[in-house]
Amino acid sequence: MKKILILGVVSLSVLPSMSSAAEWYIDLTSGTIDAACTSDAPCAGLNSVAAAGFASGDTIYVRGESSNGMMIINTTFDGTAVAPTRIMAWPGEDTPTLKDSTNANLAITVGNYITFDGFVISDGNIGIEINSDGGTTSNITLDNFVIMQNTVGVNMSVVDSVTVQNSTIVRNTNDGANIGQSTSVQFVNNLIAENSGYGLFVLAENVDTAIYQNVISGNGTGVEVQNLTTATLLYNNIFYGNANAVSYASGTVSAADYNDFYANTAISTTYPTLAELQSGMNLEANSLEVDPVFVDATAYEPDFHLQATSPLIDAGYDLSAVTTTDTDDETRPYGLAYDIGFDELPVVPVPTNLKVKKITAHQATVKWQATTGYSVTKYKVEYSRKKSFTNPKRVGSKTTKKTLTKLKASTKYFVRVRAVYKTDYSTYRSAKTSAKKFTTRNLSN
Repeated sequence: MKKILILGVVSLSVLPSMSSAAEWYIDLTSGTIDAACTSDAPCAGLNSVAAAGFASGDTIYVRGESSNGMMIINTTFDGTAVAPTRIMAWPGEDTPTLKDSTNANLAITVGNYITFDGFVISDGNIGIEINSDGGTTSNITLDNFVIMQNTVGVNMSVVDSVTVQNSTIVRNTNDGANIGQSTSVQFVNNLIAENSGYGLFVLAENVDTAIYQNVISGNGTGVEVQNLTTATLLYNNIFYGNANAVSYASGTVSAADYNDFYANTAISTTYPTLAELQSGMNLEANSLEVDPVFVDATAYEPDFHLQATSPLIDAGYDLSAVTTTDTDDETRPYGLAYDIGFDELPVVPVPTNLKVKKITAHQATVKWQATTGYSVTKYKVEYSRKKSFTNPKRVGSKTTKKTLTKLKASTKYFVRVRAVYKTDYSTYRSAKTSAKKFTTRNLSN
Protein backbone atom coordinates (compact mmCIF):
# COMPACT_ATOMS: atom_id res chain seq x y z
CA MET A 1 0.00 0.00 0.00
CA LYS A 2 2.53 2.42 1.12
CA LYS A 3 5.24 4.44 -0.56
CA ILE A 4 4.57 7.75 1.07
CA LEU A 5 0.92 7.54 0.05
CA ILE A 6 0.09 11.21 -0.08
CA LEU A 7 -2.39 10.76 -2.92
CA GLY A 8 -4.82 8.34 -1.37
CA VAL A 9 -5.55 5.50 0.98
CA VAL A 10 -6.44 1.92 0.31
CA SER A 11 -8.34 0.47 3.25
CA LEU A 12 -6.80 -2.90 3.95
CA SER A 13 -9.04 -3.98 6.80
CA VAL A 14 -12.04 -6.18 6.18
CA LEU A 15 -14.30 -5.40 9.08
CA PRO A 16 -17.33 -7.63 9.53
CA SER A 17 -20.54 -5.96 10.65
CA MET A 18 -22.39 -7.30 13.64
CA SER A 19 -25.72 -8.75 12.53
CA SER A 20 -27.66 -6.26 14.65
CA ALA A 21 -25.57 -3.23 13.71
CA ALA A 22 -26.74 -0.64 11.21
CA GLU A 23 -24.75 0.99 8.40
CA TRP A 24 -24.79 4.72 7.74
CA TYR A 25 -23.37 6.70 4.82
CA ILE A 26 -21.82 10.18 4.70
CA ASP A 27 -20.77 12.16 1.62
CA LEU A 28 -18.59 15.05 2.79
CA THR A 29 -18.77 16.73 -0.62
CA SER A 30 -22.41 16.55 -1.64
CA GLY A 31 -24.41 14.90 1.16
CA THR A 32 -27.34 16.83 2.63
CA ILE A 33 -28.23 17.45 6.26
CA ASP A 34 -31.74 15.98 6.09
CA ALA A 35 -30.88 12.90 4.00
CA ALA A 36 -31.54 9.39 5.30
CA CYS A 37 -27.82 8.55 5.59
CA THR A 38 -28.19 5.53 3.31
CA SER A 39 -25.96 4.55 0.40
CA ASP A 40 -28.58 5.95 -1.99
CA ALA A 41 -29.14 9.11 0.06
CA PRO A 42 -25.96 9.91 1.99
CA CYS A 43 -26.05 12.68 4.54
CA ALA A 44 -23.64 15.53 5.16
CA GLY A 45 -22.08 14.63 8.49
CA LEU A 46 -22.15 12.97 11.88
CA ASN A 47 -24.92 15.14 13.31
CA SER A 48 -27.24 13.79 10.62
CA VAL A 49 -26.22 10.22 11.44
CA ALA A 50 -26.97 10.80 15.12
CA ALA A 51 -30.38 12.25 14.27
CA ALA A 52 -31.15 9.33 11.94
CA GLY A 53 -30.86 6.80 14.76
CA PHE A 54 -27.20 5.84 15.23
CA ALA A 55 -26.66 3.19 17.91
CA SER A 56 -23.54 1.94 19.63
CA GLY A 57 -21.55 -0.44 17.44
CA ASP A 58 -22.91 0.78 14.10
CA THR A 59 -20.68 1.33 11.06
CA ILE A 60 -20.42 4.71 9.33
CA TYR A 61 -19.03 4.84 5.78
CA VAL A 62 -17.56 8.13 4.57
CA ARG A 63 -16.51 9.50 1.18
CA GLY A 64 -15.72 12.91 -0.30
CA GLU A 65 -13.88 15.94 1.03
CA SER A 66 -14.48 18.48 3.76
CA SER A 67 -12.26 21.44 2.99
CA ASN A 68 -13.18 23.86 5.75
CA GLY A 69 -14.51 22.11 8.80
CA MET A 70 -14.03 19.50 11.50
CA MET A 71 -15.43 16.04 12.08
CA ILE A 72 -16.06 15.99 15.83
CA ILE A 73 -16.48 12.71 17.68
CA ASN A 74 -18.00 12.50 21.18
CA THR A 75 -19.77 9.96 23.38
CA THR A 76 -22.74 9.89 20.99
CA PHE A 77 -20.65 7.55 18.86
CA ASP A 78 -19.23 5.30 21.57
CA GLY A 79 -19.03 1.59 20.91
CA THR A 80 -18.28 -1.25 23.30
CA ALA A 81 -15.50 -3.79 23.68
CA VAL A 82 -17.53 -6.44 21.84
CA ALA A 83 -19.12 -4.05 19.33
CA PRO A 84 -16.88 -1.08 18.55
CA THR A 85 -18.15 1.73 16.38
CA ARG A 86 -16.49 1.80 12.96
CA ILE A 87 -16.03 5.00 10.97
CA MET A 88 -14.33 4.09 7.73
CA ALA A 89 -13.75 4.78 4.06
CA TRP A 90 -16.75 3.99 1.88
CA PRO A 91 -15.55 0.96 -0.15
CA GLY A 92 -14.95 1.71 -3.81
CA GLU A 93 -15.52 5.46 -3.40
CA ASP A 94 -13.34 8.55 -3.13
CA THR A 95 -11.04 8.50 -0.12
CA PRO A 96 -12.57 10.62 2.68
CA THR A 97 -10.45 13.71 3.16
CA LEU A 98 -10.58 16.21 6.03
CA LYS A 99 -8.46 19.30 5.42
CA ASP A 100 -7.80 23.00 5.95
CA SER A 101 -9.27 23.39 9.44
CA THR A 102 -7.82 26.19 11.56
CA ASN A 103 -8.43 23.95 14.60
CA ALA A 104 -8.34 20.16 14.17
CA ASN A 105 -9.46 18.35 11.03
CA LEU A 106 -10.61 15.40 13.16
CA ALA A 107 -11.36 15.95 16.85
CA ILE A 108 -12.08 13.03 19.18
CA THR A 109 -13.21 14.58 22.45
CA VAL A 110 -14.51 12.01 24.92
CA GLY A 111 -14.99 8.84 22.89
CA ASN A 112 -14.60 5.13 23.56
CA TYR A 113 -14.26 1.96 21.47
CA ILE A 114 -14.16 3.63 18.07
CA THR A 115 -12.15 2.40 15.07
CA PHE A 116 -11.37 4.74 12.17
CA ASP A 117 -10.11 3.33 8.88
CA GLY A 118 -8.89 4.94 5.68
CA PHE A 119 -8.87 8.77 5.92
CA VAL A 120 -6.61 11.49 4.55
CA ILE A 121 -6.04 14.29 7.08
CA SER A 122 -4.18 17.29 5.67
CA ASP A 123 -3.33 20.98 5.79
CA GLY A 124 -4.85 21.77 9.17
CA ASN A 125 -3.49 23.39 12.28
CA ILE A 126 -3.79 20.03 14.03
CA GLY A 127 -4.49 17.01 11.89
CA ILE A 128 -6.10 14.88 14.60
CA GLU A 129 -6.82 15.98 18.17
CA ILE A 130 -7.58 13.20 20.69
CA ASN A 131 -8.33 14.23 24.27
CA SER A 132 -10.66 13.53 27.17
CA ASP A 133 -12.06 17.05 27.69
CA GLY A 134 -12.88 16.28 31.32
CA GLY A 135 -14.27 12.81 30.55
CA THR A 136 -12.69 9.58 29.32
CA THR A 137 -11.31 8.75 25.90
CA SER A 138 -10.11 5.18 25.44
CA ASN A 139 -9.81 2.30 23.01
CA ILE A 140 -9.46 4.41 19.88
CA THR A 141 -7.84 2.94 16.75
CA LEU A 142 -6.62 4.91 13.73
CA ASP A 143 -5.90 2.54 10.83
CA ASN A 144 -4.74 3.25 7.27
CA PHE A 145 -4.50 7.03 7.62
CA VAL A 146 -2.48 9.55 5.66
CA ILE A 147 -1.76 12.50 7.96
CA MET A 148 0.22 15.13 6.10
CA GLN A 149 1.10 18.81 5.86
CA ASN A 150 -0.54 19.88 9.10
CA THR A 151 1.25 21.92 11.73
CA VAL A 152 1.05 18.90 14.06
CA GLY A 153 -0.10 15.58 12.67
CA VAL A 154 -1.62 13.98 15.79
CA ASN A 155 -2.00 15.53 19.24
CA MET A 156 -3.06 13.29 22.16
CA SER A 157 -3.57 14.22 25.79
CA VAL A 158 -5.04 12.33 28.76
CA VAL A 159 -6.18 9.29 26.76
CA ASP A 160 -5.97 5.55 27.32
CA SER A 161 -5.43 2.66 24.90
CA VAL A 162 -5.04 4.50 21.60
CA THR A 163 -3.45 2.72 18.62
CA VAL A 164 -2.17 4.34 15.43
CA GLN A 165 -1.31 1.66 12.88
CA ASN A 166 -0.62 1.09 9.19
CA SER A 167 -0.58 4.84 8.63
CA THR A 168 1.58 7.51 7.00
CA ILE A 169 2.45 10.61 9.05
CA VAL A 170 4.50 12.88 6.79
CA ARG A 171 5.59 16.43 6.05
CA ASN A 172 3.92 18.07 9.01
CA THR A 173 5.58 21.41 9.66
CA ASN A 174 6.12 20.79 13.36
CA ASP A 175 5.74 17.31 14.86
CA GLY A 176 4.34 14.10 13.46
CA ALA A 177 2.64 13.16 16.73
CA ASN A 178 2.61 14.50 20.29
CA ILE A 179 1.57 12.30 23.22
CA GLY A 180 1.00 13.72 26.71
CA GLN A 181 -0.27 12.37 30.05
CA SER A 182 -1.59 9.23 28.40
CA THR A 183 -1.52 5.49 29.03
CA SER A 184 -1.08 2.54 26.67
CA VAL A 185 -0.58 4.41 23.40
CA GLN A 186 0.79 2.33 20.53
CA PHE A 187 2.31 3.27 17.17
CA VAL A 188 2.63 0.13 15.01
CA ASN A 189 3.54 -0.39 11.32
CA ASN A 190 3.65 3.30 10.42
CA LEU A 191 5.75 5.51 8.17
CA ILE A 192 6.69 8.65 10.13
CA ALA A 193 8.72 10.82 7.79
CA GLU A 194 9.87 14.32 6.91
CA ASN A 195 8.27 16.05 9.88
CA SER A 196 10.25 19.20 10.63
CA GLY A 197 10.29 18.73 14.40
CA TYR A 198 9.85 15.39 16.13
CA GLY A 199 8.54 12.33 14.38
CA LEU A 200 7.06 11.16 17.70
CA PHE A 201 7.21 13.42 20.76
CA VAL A 202 6.44 11.51 23.96
CA LEU A 203 5.95 14.31 26.45
CA ALA A 204 5.92 14.10 30.24
CA GLU A 205 3.71 11.79 32.31
CA ASN A 206 3.03 9.04 29.79
CA VAL A 207 2.95 5.39 30.82
CA ASP A 208 3.30 2.31 28.61
CA THR A 209 3.96 3.95 25.25
CA ALA A 210 4.83 1.31 22.64
CA ILE A 211 6.60 2.14 19.37
CA TYR A 212 6.87 -0.98 17.20
CA GLN A 213 7.68 -1.83 13.58
CA ASN A 214 7.79 1.73 12.22
CA VAL A 215 9.98 3.42 9.62
CA ILE A 216 11.01 6.78 11.08
CA SER A 217 12.83 8.82 8.46
CA GLY A 218 13.93 12.34 7.68
CA ASN A 219 12.63 14.03 10.83
CA GLY A 220 14.36 16.63 13.00
CA THR A 221 14.40 14.03 15.77
CA GLY A 222 12.89 10.61 15.20
CA VAL A 223 11.59 9.91 18.72
CA GLU A 224 11.89 12.16 21.78
CA VAL A 225 10.94 10.77 25.22
CA GLN A 226 10.77 13.37 28.00
CA ASN A 227 11.21 13.21 31.77
CA LEU A 228 8.45 11.85 34.06
CA THR A 229 7.43 9.33 31.41
CA THR A 230 7.81 5.64 32.24
CA ALA A 231 7.70 2.21 30.59
CA THR A 232 8.31 3.29 26.99
CA LEU A 233 9.11 0.42 24.62
CA LEU A 234 10.75 0.62 21.18
CA TYR A 235 11.24 -2.53 19.08
CA ASN A 236 11.81 -3.35 15.41
CA ASN A 237 11.89 0.25 14.16
CA ILE A 238 14.06 1.67 11.37
CA PHE A 239 15.55 5.10 12.09
CA TYR A 240 16.75 6.34 8.72
CA GLY A 241 18.12 9.72 7.72
CA ASN A 242 17.01 11.76 10.74
CA ALA A 243 19.04 14.65 12.11
CA ASN A 244 18.88 12.89 15.49
CA ALA A 245 17.40 9.43 15.62
CA VAL A 246 16.33 9.38 19.27
CA SER A 247 16.44 11.31 22.51
CA TYR A 248 15.64 9.34 25.66
CA ALA A 249 15.51 11.08 29.05
CA SER A 250 17.03 8.95 31.78
CA GLY A 251 14.68 6.31 33.18
CA THR A 252 11.92 6.84 30.62
CA VAL A 253 12.55 3.82 28.39
CA SER A 254 12.10 0.33 29.81
CA ALA A 255 13.37 -1.42 26.70
CA ALA A 256 14.63 -0.42 23.27
CA ASP A 257 16.11 -3.11 21.08
CA TYR A 258 16.23 -4.73 17.64
CA ASN A 259 16.04 -1.33 15.98
CA ASP A 260 18.12 -0.25 13.00
CA PHE A 261 19.90 3.11 12.83
CA TYR A 262 21.22 4.15 9.42
CA ALA A 263 22.24 7.42 7.73
CA ASN A 264 21.20 9.58 10.69
CA THR A 265 23.37 12.61 11.40
CA ALA A 266 23.63 11.35 14.98
CA ILE A 267 21.94 8.72 17.11
CA SER A 268 21.28 11.50 19.65
CA THR A 269 22.86 14.72 20.86
CA THR A 270 23.98 13.03 24.09
CA TYR A 271 25.09 9.74 22.51
CA PRO A 272 26.15 10.38 18.91
CA THR A 273 26.89 6.73 18.14
CA LEU A 274 25.03 3.51 18.77
CA ALA A 275 27.92 2.18 20.84
CA GLU A 276 27.76 5.21 23.11
CA LEU A 277 23.99 4.84 23.50
CA GLN A 278 24.36 1.15 24.32
CA SER A 279 26.94 1.76 27.03
CA GLY A 280 25.47 5.02 28.33
CA MET A 281 21.85 3.89 28.74
CA ASN A 282 22.10 0.07 28.68
CA LEU A 283 19.67 -0.08 25.73
CA GLU A 284 19.74 -1.29 22.10
CA ALA A 285 21.98 -4.30 22.80
CA ASN A 286 20.82 -6.13 19.64
CA SER A 287 20.19 -3.09 17.48
CA LEU A 288 21.93 -2.56 14.16
CA GLU A 289 23.59 0.10 12.04
CA VAL A 290 23.11 -1.35 8.56
CA ASP A 291 21.65 -0.19 5.26
CA PRO A 292 18.02 -1.39 5.24
CA VAL A 293 18.15 -1.84 1.44
CA PHE A 294 14.81 -0.21 0.71
CA VAL A 295 13.07 -0.46 -2.65
CA ASP A 296 13.67 3.28 -3.26
CA ALA A 297 14.48 5.63 -0.38
CA THR A 298 15.50 8.62 -2.51
CA ALA A 299 12.39 9.36 -4.59
CA TYR A 300 10.04 12.23 -3.73
CA GLU A 301 7.56 9.53 -2.76
CA PRO A 302 10.05 6.99 -1.41
CA ASP A 303 9.25 3.32 -1.09
CA PHE A 304 10.42 1.97 2.26
CA HIS A 305 9.54 -1.65 1.59
CA LEU A 306 12.48 -4.01 1.95
CA GLN A 307 14.27 -5.65 -0.92
CA ALA A 308 15.04 -9.36 -0.80
CA THR A 309 18.70 -8.60 0.03
CA SER A 310 17.90 -6.52 3.13
CA PRO A 311 19.83 -7.52 6.28
CA LEU A 312 16.72 -6.59 8.30
CA ILE A 313 14.83 -9.66 7.10
CA ASP A 314 14.39 -12.09 10.02
CA ALA A 315 16.41 -9.72 12.23
CA GLY A 316 13.62 -8.47 14.52
CA TYR A 317 12.12 -9.28 17.89
CA ASP A 318 9.07 -11.53 18.25
CA LEU A 319 6.09 -9.18 18.63
CA SER A 320 3.41 -11.79 18.01
CA ALA A 321 1.63 -10.68 21.19
CA VAL A 322 1.15 -7.26 19.59
CA THR A 323 0.90 -7.66 15.81
CA THR A 324 0.83 -10.54 13.34
CA THR A 325 0.56 -8.48 10.13
CA ASP A 326 2.61 -5.76 8.46
CA THR A 327 1.48 -2.45 7.00
CA ASP A 328 0.20 -4.22 3.86
CA ASP A 329 -1.84 -6.68 5.94
CA GLU A 330 0.58 -9.48 5.08
CA THR A 331 1.30 -12.10 7.72
CA ARG A 332 4.20 -11.75 10.17
CA PRO A 333 6.54 -13.51 10.34
CA TYR A 334 7.09 -15.09 6.92
CA GLY A 335 10.52 -16.42 7.68
CA LEU A 336 12.37 -17.44 10.83
CA ALA A 337 11.69 -14.18 12.69
CA TYR A 338 10.08 -10.77 12.35
CA ASP A 339 11.55 -8.35 9.83
CA ILE A 340 12.49 -4.89 11.14
CA GLY A 341 10.36 -1.98 9.87
CA PHE A 342 6.75 -1.77 8.71
CA ASP A 343 7.24 -4.30 5.90
CA GLU A 344 7.42 -8.08 6.23
CA LEU A 345 9.01 -9.36 3.05
CA PRO A 346 6.85 -12.15 1.63
CA VAL A 347 8.42 -15.55 1.23
CA VAL A 348 6.23 -17.24 -1.36
CA PRO A 349 5.90 -21.00 -0.76
CA VAL A 350 7.02 -23.34 -3.52
CA PRO A 351 4.24 -25.17 -5.43
CA THR A 352 4.02 -28.86 -4.61
CA ASN A 353 3.05 -32.22 -6.10
CA LEU A 354 4.33 -31.48 -9.61
CA LYS A 355 3.12 -34.06 -12.15
CA VAL A 356 3.17 -34.49 -15.93
CA LYS A 357 0.07 -36.05 -17.53
CA LYS A 358 -1.43 -36.65 -20.98
CA ILE A 359 1.91 -37.00 -22.70
CA THR A 360 1.76 -37.29 -26.50
CA ALA A 361 4.37 -36.88 -29.23
CA HIS A 362 4.08 -33.10 -29.19
CA GLN A 363 2.23 -32.15 -25.99
CA ALA A 364 2.24 -32.73 -22.25
CA THR A 365 0.09 -31.31 -19.46
CA VAL A 366 1.89 -30.16 -16.32
CA LYS A 367 -0.10 -30.02 -13.06
CA TRP A 368 0.80 -28.96 -9.54
CA GLN A 369 -0.76 -28.14 -6.19
CA ALA A 370 -1.58 -24.50 -5.48
CA THR A 371 0.55 -22.38 -3.19
CA THR A 372 -1.28 -21.69 0.07
CA GLY A 373 -1.51 -18.42 1.98
CA TYR A 374 -1.37 -16.11 -1.03
CA SER A 375 -3.53 -14.85 -3.84
CA VAL A 376 -0.88 -15.96 -6.31
CA THR A 377 -0.87 -13.78 -9.41
CA LYS A 378 0.40 -16.51 -11.72
CA TYR A 379 2.76 -19.44 -12.06
CA LYS A 380 5.80 -19.67 -14.31
CA VAL A 381 6.57 -22.99 -16.00
CA GLU A 382 10.08 -23.65 -17.32
CA TYR A 383 10.93 -26.60 -19.53
CA SER A 384 14.08 -27.69 -21.30
CA ARG A 385 15.72 -30.69 -22.92
CA LYS A 386 18.72 -30.10 -20.68
CA LYS A 387 18.77 -30.99 -17.01
CA SER A 388 20.75 -27.79 -16.39
CA PHE A 389 17.86 -25.75 -17.86
CA THR A 390 20.21 -23.84 -20.13
CA ASN A 391 18.10 -21.42 -22.20
CA PRO A 392 14.78 -22.90 -21.06
CA LYS A 393 11.42 -22.05 -22.55
CA ARG A 394 9.03 -20.25 -20.19
CA VAL A 395 5.25 -20.05 -20.21
CA GLY A 396 2.81 -18.60 -17.70
CA SER A 397 -0.38 -19.94 -16.18
CA LYS A 398 -3.04 -18.40 -13.94
CA THR A 399 -4.23 -21.87 -12.93
CA THR A 400 -2.47 -24.93 -11.54
CA LYS A 401 -1.93 -26.62 -14.88
CA LYS A 402 -0.38 -25.84 -18.24
CA THR A 403 -0.30 -27.77 -21.50
CA LEU A 404 3.09 -27.60 -23.19
CA THR A 405 2.85 -27.66 -26.98
CA LYS A 406 5.14 -27.98 -29.99
CA LEU A 407 7.33 -30.51 -28.22
CA LYS A 408 9.67 -32.79 -30.14
CA ALA A 409 8.65 -36.45 -30.38
CA SER A 410 10.65 -39.14 -28.58
CA THR A 411 12.50 -36.53 -26.57
CA LYS A 412 13.39 -36.27 -22.90
CA TYR A 413 12.29 -33.02 -21.19
CA PHE A 414 12.69 -31.49 -17.75
CA VAL A 415 10.06 -29.18 -16.27
CA ARG A 416 9.75 -27.09 -13.11
CA VAL A 417 7.37 -24.44 -11.73
CA ARG A 418 7.50 -21.37 -9.50
CA ALA A 419 4.77 -19.13 -8.04
CA VAL A 420 4.61 -15.37 -8.60
CA TYR A 421 2.99 -13.05 -6.05
CA LYS A 422 2.55 -9.46 -7.21
CA THR A 423 1.52 -6.47 -5.11
CA ASP A 424 1.14 -2.84 -6.11
CA TYR A 425 4.70 -2.13 -4.98
CA SER A 426 6.73 -5.20 -5.91
CA THR A 427 6.79 -8.71 -7.34
CA TYR A 428 7.84 -11.76 -5.34
CA ARG A 429 8.70 -15.22 -6.65
CA SER A 430 8.93 -18.55 -4.93
CA ALA A 431 11.84 -20.88 -5.34
CA LYS A 432 11.47 -23.32 -8.20
CA THR A 433 10.20 -26.83 -7.70
CA SER A 434 12.48 -29.77 -8.20
CA ALA A 435 12.57 -30.74 -11.86
CA LYS A 436 10.25 -33.44 -13.15
CA LYS A 437 11.47 -35.57 -16.08
CA PHE A 438 9.23 -36.88 -18.85
CA THR A 439 9.66 -38.25 -22.39
CA THR A 440 7.35 -37.50 -25.28
CA ARG A 441 5.82 -40.36 -27.29
CA ASN A 442 7.02 -41.72 -30.58
CA LEU A 443 5.15 -40.46 -33.62
CA SER A 444 3.88 -43.98 -34.20
CA ASN A 445 2.19 -43.87 -30.78
